[in-house]
Amino acid sequence: MRKTPEADLKIKYKKVLELGMVLSMVIMVLVFQTLRAIDMDEPESKTVNIEIEVTDIPPTEQFKRPPPPPRPSIPIPTESEDVPEDLTI
Repeated sequence: MRKTPEADLKIKYKKVLELGMVLSMVIMVLVFQTLRAIDMDEPESKTVNIEIEVTDIPPTEQFKRPPPPPRPSIPIPTESEDVPEDLTI
């Protein structure tokens, strides 16, 4: 199966890319030249008097957190059922 040279896009790719780049550069140059030639007057800028109100903000105080409560003790089951003598129920 062979491709015909007229249908092969890889052959024309480089020329089409170069032509597109040249045309885009020419258009950009023309746009800049026409914008430079147009006499554009700067609009009169109005001066706006801005008043800034300064207020004193007191610094925040950092409080120390209380220590976390101790973890509750969990009874651990033992294999022996002997009750110690010093344990009172």
